[in-house]
Amino acid sequence: MHAHGLLTNCFQQSTITLLQVFKPNVDGAKLFNDVELRLEQSLVLCKDLSSLMRFVRLAQAKGDPDVLRSVTARILEFRDGSMQYLMYKDWRGYESLALEVITAIENNLDPKPLLHRFICYLEVLYGHVKMRAVLADEFPYSGKEQEQ
Repeated sequence: MHAHGLLTNCFQQSTITLLQVFKPNVDGAKLFNDVELRLEQSLVLCKDLSSLMRFVRLAQAKGDPDVLRSVTARILEFRDGSMQYLMYKDWRGYESLALEVITAIENNLDPKPLLHRFICYLEVLYGHVKMRAVLADEFPYSGKEQEQ
């Protein structure tokens, strides 16, 4: 199912890109009728990334073993759930950092430096997801993001 979705997306994006070479004002959203589905998936992804970032920040601040176990569960939930809505190229980066964080927590090592790296990665991911074309009305780009 995931492979089918990836191939469909790749085909659609390739088709849109090719058409835009010959006709730059082609609107890809009008060519394919899955805009509503992509919007819904992107909104779920934003919500879940935001929630995961909150949990990781809480774990950074408290460092309590129960909170750390909760973060581990959330990391795995995201991986098994809405991670599929990320671009495929981002899966490996997420899984790699997530594994480092989980391993540190499970081995009772100091996870704070890894949690910091992980939260930075999640913030970048979240920013990229918010720039998706289907979310243009939800998160209008103001140009201020670049200044920060």
